[in-house]
Amino acid sequence: MLKGIDISHHNFRSMKDKNEINKFDFVIIKATEGSTYRDPKCEEWSKIVKSPTLKGYYHFARPDNKNSAKAEANNFLSVILKYIDGETILALDVEAGALSVKNLDDWCLEWCKHVRSATGITPMIYCSESECKRFKKCADFGCGLWVAKWSILKPKNIAPWHFFAIWQRSDNQIVSGVRCDYNFFNGNSDQYLRYCRN
Repeated sequence: MLKGIDISHHNFRSMKDKNEINKFDFVIIKATEGSTYRDPKCEEWSKIVKSPTLKGYYHFARPDNKNSAKAEANNFLSVILKYIDGETILALDVEAGALSVKNLDDWCLEWCKHVRSATGITPMIYCSESECKRFKKCADFGCGLWVAKWSILKPKNIAPWHFFAIWQRSDNQIVSGVRCDYNFFNGNSDQYLRYCRN
């Protein structure tokens, strides 16, 4: 398994050495949220991450704010298109208020279709283990699973997926000097790259 972290502007306050992030195999950076918000540190983080560290970007979904999937996808695309390089994972983070939305799978599928149409990359879906069952249409579309389970035990109840791509194992921990969420990719770097090139 590859070891990685996901980060946003919240991580800067406690980070002593920004170059510490290049000690990980991969780093997934928050790019956007909702239909208008852009993470103010996305560009700075992007410049810090250097090869061979692999990259990814995620969007925090806010359909609970009555935003259309297309509007949120366009916000995400407006930030990340310049970073697409054949080695970049894309993901839709679905948690918190978004989980209260009816027909959430349909909304997420529309978002993923719009992003794939523009980038050629099928995004992953990030959700907790207990919410996986809500995303059958996204799983059938080919979205990989980035599953949150803050435990030493691997996620098992992940249907309709047969396996997870990324496991977020811990939340808000200090890892190599960085306060971050700690993740494992379920494979090697070649397998990681398959999620970056559809």
